[in-house]
Amino acid sequence: MMEKISGLSLDIIPKPGETLKELLVEKNMTQKELAIRLGITEKTITGIIHGLEPISEATAIKLEVIFGISASFWNNLQANYNILIERQKNLNSVTEEEKNLINDKTYKKLVDFKIIENKKDKTTKVLSLRKLLGISNLCDAKCLLEIQGCFRKSNQQNIDYLGLLIWLKLCEKFTEKNQVDEINLEKLKEQLNYIKSLSKEPPKYFMPKLKKVFSECGIDFHVIPDFPNVPIHGYIEKKSEKIILCLTIRYKFADIFWFSLFHELGHIFNGDIKQKFYDFNLNDNEKAADKFAQETLISPITYEDLIMRSNIDLTEIKKCAAKNHIDTGIIVGRLYHDKVIKFGKFANERKRYYLDN
Repeated sequence: MMEKISGLSLDIIPKPGETLKELLVEKNMTQKELAIRLGITEKTITGIIHGLEPISEATAIKLEVIFGISASFWNNLQANYNILIERQKNLNSVTEEEKNLINDKTYKKLVDFKIIENKKDKTTKVLSLRKLLGISNLCDAKCLLEIQGCFRKSNQQNIDYLGLLIWLKLCEKFTEKNQVDEINLEKLKEQLNYIKSLSKEPPKYFMPKLKKVFSECGIDFHVIPDFPNVPIHGYIEKKSEKIILCLTIRYKFADIFWFSLFHELGHIFNGDIKQKFYDFNLNDNEKAADKFAQETLISPITYEDLIMRSNIDLTEIKKCAAKNHIDTGIIVGRLYHDKVIKFGKFANERKRYYLDN
């Protein structure tokens, strides 16, 4: 009897020996006679028939001589059986711990993006994610991330390491085939004012323009949806032919999107990336990137002039936004962040983005 794993028997898989048994009946040959012809024990023949012994390469060649059926036939029969056995074992190896790691919302996003097929039961979901991520056990996601150097220990609790690995896989999927121009950071620097001016347009208009200008500067840019309990803000990878820049939009606010975008550009201009850069807000270079984003989006002079006023009204905020060629909501968001005005004031000026990837 073949072993059982998780209640699923391996007996259901046809054994190579069954073909040999049928051939013996057809040739009216006993197992003892075959053993003599092959020069092996009858016990070995019985083991092959019942799937307890494999058909070795040497035995396959001897079977070719005896029956005139090529050795490759017997070898392939055994190889296919071995693969089926391992597939069944792989199916049976799915643990409850792995099943519990799956976040249904995250999985649904993968289905929506046609990255994987929709599966209803947890076992097939686990197998789909294993294949997508190239990992034999989903529980090893954290160890894999640490080895890759993309996550340092922090005090933050409830981090979904599997979700993080999936998010990074999406970055790879969305950018793996895209072609962009040669990397040119000087050109990118010249386009910063144009890029921030796009904040005044709706996403359906500015996103194609944003991707185009980045592409012309050698940057493959994409927005990836944020996942629950995945604290990543951005991902940058510098390859020989291009720079990959992926971003999330947390809370969907437009001002957070634009600040995050310029924050990541700050990392690029500041030389924080060597090959890959994972922005978790746990890095030592965040203050420099924040400073770049703040001062590039909003001129320090105009911002200082605004906050020095005794009464900051919407008219003055809009004037400041116009001087900096940016959306008014970016100014409001900055005032919230700096606690210059009460949170919620002028809230109608803060737009929310719902971007389709």
